[in-house]
Amino acid sequence: MQLLDTGNLILRDQENLIWQSFDYPGDTFLSGMRIGVDLITGKDRHLTSWKSNDDPSAGPYVFRVDPNGYPQFFVKLDVIPESRYGPWTGVTFNGMRNLGENAIFTHQFVVSENDIYYEYALMTKAFVSILRLTPDGKIGNWNWANRTENWTFYSGARIDDACTPYAICGSYGSCNINFDKSHNCSCLEGFEPRPFEERSLADRSSGCQRINPLACWNPDGFRKLSSVKFPDTNHSWYNLSMTLGECETACMRNCSCTTYANLDIRRGGSGCLLWFDDLMDIRESDETQELYIRMAASDISSKASLLHPSC
Repeated sequence: MQLLDTGNLILRDQENLIWQSFDYPGDTFLSGMRIGVDLITGKDRHLTSWKSNDDPSAGPYVFRVDPNGYPQFFVKLDVIPESRYGPWTGVTFNGMRNLGENAIFTHQFVVSENDIYYEYALMTKAFVSILRLTPDGKIGNWNWANRTENWTFYSGARIDDACTPYAICGSYGSCNINFDKSHNCSCLEGFEPRPFEERSLADRSSGCQRINPLACWNPDGFRKLSSVKFPDTNHSWYNLSMTLGECETACMRNCSCTTYANLDIRRGGSGCLLWFDDLMDIRESDETQELYIRMAASDISSKASLLHPSC
């Protein structure tokens, strides 16, 4: 048995690794760990919160990857989504630009036939930084301060505001923290609040519905939406090599497709992501990625901001 400088406790024979603590990360994510799912063995490497700051037994919150559709990370209370990290942009997670690469660390999100995982690596041993799932279900970043010999909390890596709770504004609703605190939600352009009789008291928000329903036999078009965190990708399809034009064509040819976008923002954009359900968990942000929402023909004729359909 050996404790490595990375903090990984390993058990091995002369040739093979038998066991390692990095496969069971507890509540703390260290440099060199991988959080995700091994699609061959089924091993699920995730964070589990402490029950309280004074009780290290397993708490109710987990931070894990959801492999359905295009993979994304959730913080869940048991099985209930509490908050969500947007899909990987090739640089960072959509909606989390403050976690982009810098001189201190590099990171990557790998999606392959065999594995889905996120990892980061510190660029210098002189700097120690960890991510931790706190007992109240928040992801926080702590850095070691040599001067005080203590951990200091870095608030810039944490989003915790009125728009953080999952799907707080319902379907086709967008959350904006600049609104009045009592009313952070608004419907996307071309959508309106659902009728009162359709609202459920069990829902966090009733959400929005289309003003003009889609009719697949008519020449639908797309409205470009910028500066938002991408919606939940649970009911989505993706291709890593398609162009944006090919992505638009694929969406237009499928009546169930509601939205499309590039996956990777690098080198002018690449890859294709298609949504096949109502858009959930949208919030306004400073993202540069663009989302293209399918709109009815009647919206096309009345709104110049709509893209013409590619038939």
